[in-house]
Amino acid sequence: MKTLLSLIGGVLMSVALLWVVQQLLLQPPLEQRTDRQRTRLEMVELQPPPPPVSSPPEPEMSEPPSPPPPPSLTVEAAPNAALALEQSIEAPELPLARLDPGALDIGRPGPAAAGAAATAPVAISQPRPPYPQSALRRGLEGWVRIEFTVTREGRVQAPRVIESTPANIFDQAA
Repeated sequence: MKTLLSLIGGVLMSVALLWVVQQLLLQPPLEQRTDRQRTRLEMVELQPPPPPVSSPPEPEMSEPPSPPPPPSLTVEAAPNAALALEQSIEAPELPLARLDPGALDIGRPGPAAAGAAATAPVAISQPRPPYPQSALRRGLEGWVRIEFTVTREGRVQAPRVIESTPANIFDQAA
């Protein structure tokens, strides 16, 4: 029965679409239609606007009076001042022994020491873990405490479940 109804519906849709396409093809092109309205366009020349009315000139602001000059002070030179100073600086001789790099015990080269981070790590994204289906069916809620290491690149490494409530329900999802 379903197949018969689908077949009849498909045939009716095809006939309807063919009829619409035929009607569109039978219409005359837009250039040949006579039912279009004509629009009349008239050019009107505008008169130039009147010259702007000039406002009376504003009075000029006079400059405020300048403050009186400060009293002048006289400076006298100290008597018997030595004006010419002799400068003679000699570079000291520093006896430097020859440095033998092989004699130095500096140890083997190793990785550079990593100090504490300047700022605390911040999570870039916090995707929500999938909720276990068994807990969802039973309506259980809980939490999981996880210990992990953040690498220099900011990736989580070696996650380990420390504590969870209820036990062993949410451990795998976390």
